Amino acid sequence: MLVEAASFIIIITLVIYIFVLHNRIAKLQQSTKTDSIDISSEVHAMINDGKKETEIVKLVREKTGLGLVEAKQYVDKVKEAR
Repeated sequence: MLVEAASFIIIITLVIYIFVLHNRIAKLQQSTKTDSIDISSEVHAMINDGKKETEIVKLVREKTGLGLVEAKQYVDKVKEAR
């Protein structure tokens, strides 16, 4: 009986985890190409204004919902494209 209860709890936990991941993926897919164009112009403006990279990454994360690493990579790509 104890093993069955533990298995049930593990399964429910995994289902919830999958649901959360699915929602994160859906949120990321909602950002469109035009959003990234608008963001890249904002990023360019912030770079030209001499803003700190942490501020720029924070903006990208807020606008896109990207994680820290992905937002940093995005900012780096925009810097390279200048």
